[in-house]
Amino acid sequence: MQNDIHINRLYEIRLLKTQEECEEFDELLEILDNEQNIKLKNLFKVFDENTNEEEVMFGLVHFVESFEAEEYLKSLLKFLSNMPVHSVYWIEILVKRILNSSEYKAKLIDMIGNQDKKVKLQLADILYSIEQDNPDRFSMPVREFSTKLDEEIAERG
Repeated sequence: MQNDIHINRLYEIRLLKTQEECEEFDELLEILDNEQNIKLKNLFKVFDENTNEEEVMFGLVHFVESFEAEEYLKSLLKFLSNMPVHSVYWIEILVKRILNSSEYKAKLIDMIGNQDKKVKLQLADILYSIEQDNPDRFSMPVREFSTKLDEEIAERG
């Protein structure tokens, strides 16, 4: 219950317009770091491309990445089905970081088969955007991932 209050407050100040909001954001992440039963999918909603302080928002990136891999990836996939537009930029950053980790990439590829078509298509769009943004860096890992994703979309829908 207390976690929800902290996460709601993170959401309220996610644009980080003042120094006080930046400090509070960091403090709330520290508090949550010591809590149990955090609903990761609710934390993903805090990501907003309109934030004024990207370096502070990266604290949230590191925080969500600190969760056990399977919990983190399952929550991320669950979030994709109702992802708000303001979160896309940061979700792309998270997916890039997953693509850079052979362990996380393999786990995410394994999880794709259990997802509904909406999630698969959303992930395909994110991968396409990442590849278009930096083809030299991401063409190979995106292609590897996309091959599996395309197979899953065709087979299971």
